[in-house]
Amino acid sequence: MNTKLLCKDCKNSFVPIEQMIVHLGIKRFIDPVFYRCKLTRQEKHIKFNLVTGAEKVETRYETCSFSRLESQDCGPNAKHWVPRHKKHLFLAITRGET
Repeated sequence: MNTKLLCKDCKNSFVPIEQMIVHLGIKRFIDPVFYRCKLTRQEKHIKFNLVTGAEKVETRYETCSFSRLESQDCGPNAKHWVPRHKKHLFLAITRGET
């Protein structure tokens, strides 16, 4: 498990605009469950339910905490982590040494 590579510092994570408006754009007040991963995009599609019929499923992104689970693609070692800012570039370089 890599504890230095945080999703909030990853280029692929974002906070939805509705959450930014609720918290007035102040990132320190945003709960970690609001961070979403761009790599887990699920396109909108129609899902058929035998009881209620066809349902539209909107485009959605999974949370970052879900994508860092053991069974997911990114995993606890942050396989797809990309630095958001230059100050985190050294973390990307030394990733294999942790």
